[in-house]
Amino acid sequence: MAGIITREDIKIVAKNILDFLEREKIKYYGDLEGKVGDVFFIENNIGHSITLEEHPSELETLEYSISYIINGKGIPIEARLNNSINYTRLIIKGNFKLGGYSVMIRDTFGNLIQGKIFRGCSVHRLKQELEVLAVK
Repeated sequence: MAGIITREDIKIVAKNILDFLEREKIKYYGDLEGKVGDVFFIENNIGHSITLEEHPSELETLEYSISYIINGKGIPIEARLNNSINYTRLIIKGNFKLGGYSVMIRDTFGNLIQGKIFRGCSVHRLKQELEVLAVK
């Protein structure tokens, strides 16, 4: 059904982001800098892409976002890393509740938008959480 994001979708998306980080050799926050503004299309998944952007954040700082986009469904996973305030935030959208995540809102399709903040601006910590999501 269009717009609904399932647990299985999240597993696939998490794995695709992990593959992307590995392929693009993104291991540290600084590795994102040269890729900001780029769009990466996911091989074997038509309509799937990853964008890297820089956004204003809290306390007049900037953060990098890694957004996985599925045409017709939106952004099932978005990671935000802020080196100035030293955090990594993961935002998940799906028709299920994840333990350890705080529900922020429900979209018009019934998906819950939920987030989790990790202390430290860390691609390594992001990868650890994505690995959990890829098998849950």
